[in-house]
Amino acid sequence: STAAETVEIANPTLSVVLEIPDGRLTVTDRRCDTVWRQYVPIQTARGSNWGKDVRKTQVGGANRLRIERASVEERTIHATASWSGHPFDILFELPEQGAELTLAIDTPSPEQRLPWEAAWAGDVLTMTYPYAFYNPGVVDTVVPLDEGVVYSPEDVDPAIDPRRWNLAPLHRQLSMPWWGVTNGQRGVMTHIETPWDCMFSIEWVKTDHGPRTLPQVTWLDSKHAWGHSRRVTFHFLEEGGHVAMAKAFRSYERQRGAFRSWEAKVADNPDVAQLKGALDVWSQETLTAGLVHALQDAGIRRCVLGKPRGGNSAPGEGVEQEAIQAAREAGYLIGVYHNHSWIQKRWIQKDPSMADAAILDA
Repeated sequence: STAAETVEIANPTLSVVLEIPDGRLTVTDRRCDTVWRQYVPIQTARGSNWGKDVRKTQVGGANRLRIERASVEERTIHATASWSGHPFDILFELPEQGAELTLAIDTPSPEQRLPWEAAWAGDVLTMTYPYAFYNPGVVDTVVPLDEGVVYSPEDVDPAIDPRRWNLAPLHRQLSMPWWGVTNGQRGVMTHIETPWDCMFSIEWVKTDHGPRTLPQVTWLDSKHAWGHSRRVTFHFLEEGGHVAMAKAFRSYERQRGAFRSWEAKVADNPDVAQLKGALDVWSQETLTAGLVHALQDAGIRRCVLGKPRGGNSAPGEGVEQEAIQAAREAGYLIGVYHNHSWIQKRWIQKDPSMADAAILDA
């Protein structure tokens, strides 16, 4: 086979090589001589029932983005591409200094209906690009999902950890719009700057060191069109691991004016102060004053008492009034878990007055 055509941009920290037509990137971090490579996904999967019954699907060439041509201007690559016959423009950009690479993906006809078929994520359309970065030293994939999860890229058997192959609702509900791969120090953070029509899908790639499973940037359609420019920034870290990734996201939020400090949140709502160091208790049974007193007797000074389920209970059921008062007196927080999905999908059928109690999907 012939060697792929390539174009390259660089700054004092990073060297970035783009392959044409595959669209794969190779990035060299000059600070530590670490090379990060992208591999085209060859297989994806879908799991139902909280990750059970995983069905694997091969990713064919027709479902891949193809770079048609690219030009370089200083630290920027301008590329034209196609996906299932639809044209796209991709901008790859390095800062004058620093270890970040930003991609902007757009189309000349953002409101035109996309000629895609619904994909594994349900009744939605998906595009996977840019691909995930990998280095053989990587041991963990970290994802800020719920309290945070860690996956091993070397686990390629769905039976080992079937929940990572869950349906789209899990993959679309990240607590923060980023994830990363790391060896505990060096790593790459994938930051989705336009997260509104995006999710991650864990897909198989074939590396020089064997098969791996990596979280991929997976774009959803916006009402069957592209709709708006999509932006991803890769942060290449020399040290700090996933903690450095979290700090990078905090810095980004501060710069765009969206960050609120702990002190500001407590000043706005003093109950927030009770969250720090609190034990998180999900009671499957009725919340009682006796449970609150038992927690106090065990020396628990701060606690978040939640009622996640216990049958398809009606509003207010499963929590004693005495428990609410006891929790307040103990300085605990108390509430109902899953207020969005459960109120909107279950409870308003019995009590229409709760229709405004939680947000609705688009």
